[in-house]
Amino acid sequence: MSSTFSVPSLLTVSVLPGAVGARPTAAQPGTGRGVALDPRAALQLLDEAASPAQWPRLILLDLHLSGMSGLSVLHYLNAHRQLRSMPVVVMSMSDAGMDILASDQHHAFSSLHKPATFEGWVRMLQALSDFWLHTAVLLRHHSAGATS
Repeated sequence: MSSTFSVPSLLTVSVLPGAVGARPTAAQPGTGRGVALDPRAALQLLDEAASPAQWPRLILLDLHLSGMSGLSVLHYLNAHRQLRSMPVVVMSMSDAGMDILASDQHHAFSSLHKPATFEGWVRMLQALSDFWLHTAVLLRHHSAGATS
């Protein structure tokens, strides 16, 4: 089954403020950003990507999702050789040290406090985009397709 949703540069797996009633996966045309409200839809999207060149440059992952936890998503990514090098930034409304420790143990790149307002989301997504999509060189991401 082929996906009709192309993988964006920044894939957010979370319930965003104001996203109630939104489609499970949605691209924001012209931004290179996409949102997956359902973690299983996000994983299917990644599984269907034919090569590392089609992967997002960054996944922004909410730890507290309904139906499947963010840590389960990280575990899935780490269990798949092709996907484990994908950079993931986790976020949580909680400041619990256990969330941060568990995320680190599951090889998340970093952790952020999840914004509570739409305006906070806009600021955070702009800062992430500026760094991850326009500044950073993703060394592990580029070498993921190489054979060892």
